[in-house]
Amino acid sequence: MIPETETSVIAAIGPLNARGEANAHERFDKTTEDIRIDFTSRNVHECTNSLYNIPDSSDLKPWTPAVINDKDTFSARIGPTGAKRGYSQITGSSSWGIAWYINDLLIPEITVERGQTYTFIVEGGNDPSNPARQVIFSFAVTSLKLYYMYHPFYITNSPEGGFGQKNKDEQEQQMIFAGVKEDSKGYPYPTAAGRYCEWVRTTVDNADNYETFNDFFKTLELKCDMGEPAKLVWTVEESTPNLVYYQCYTHNNLGWKIHVVDAGYRLQKNDVSQVLPTFAILLTSTVAVFLFSR
Repeated sequence: MIPETETSVIAAIGPLNARGEANAHERFDKTTEDIRIDFTSRNVHECTNSLYNIPDSSDLKPWTPAVINDKDTFSARIGPTGAKRGYSQITGSSSWGIAWYINDLLIPEITVERGQTYTFIVEGGNDPSNPARQVIFSFAVTSLKLYYMYHPFYITNSPEGGFGQKNKDEQEQQMIFAGVKEDSKGYPYPTAAGRYCEWVRTTVDNADNYETFNDFFKTLELKCDMGEPAKLVWTVEESTPNLVYYQCYTHNNLGWKIHVVDAGYRLQKNDVSQVLPTFAILLTSTVAVFLFSR
């Protein structure tokens, strides 16, 4: 059936998640005007844009991935994904619209040692009965986007996460290293959520306009709900694989990599970093003495 009058059309272009569903994306990925189409018109060429002349974003360079390899305590909060320079470019996966900020860095790769204990101070929201914040978008008809505020933190071998939304068979495919326990009936539940803290935008421009994450981060402001953070304490077992992930229990694709190395890795790295400058000084001094003696 073809409408006889101008009709508002809502459409989206972008990546899908592993289930073929559209994820939440940046707030800029939408129209801000009430654009209508008259499907009864013939030979009218008034379109100002099309799929053939949308600017190519492939030339956008991703932000330099962040790395943390010398910390024992981490803060875990929620923040924006950084549009086409951030989460999706770094991970190769479509984002859910928000991501973990660890020590105020967007999804850094973390290095931990086997046998050592690490503490994560988690502020991802702790009220599953009040999971949504309402954010208004303007289309032809005003609609509401549900912005979930319950993001328990856990550590797994899954690059996708989202343990709580998986069925039993899918859950059995994930290994859990911290952040999930079972109740008396054997049902899993998350242990690290805490109050909700989010890095929010203070400007309306697109994150793609910022060449570096540091420049983008200057436009963010931390806002926290009342309450206390949760604490996840993880002692890395000897059997832990070389690569695991910090993730969100209730949603896919919020976290990133944790590299697991043998005990003494950081000490060896520090020794090398101290030896190299000393060696350089000795070498320079030796050359200077040799030249002077000539």
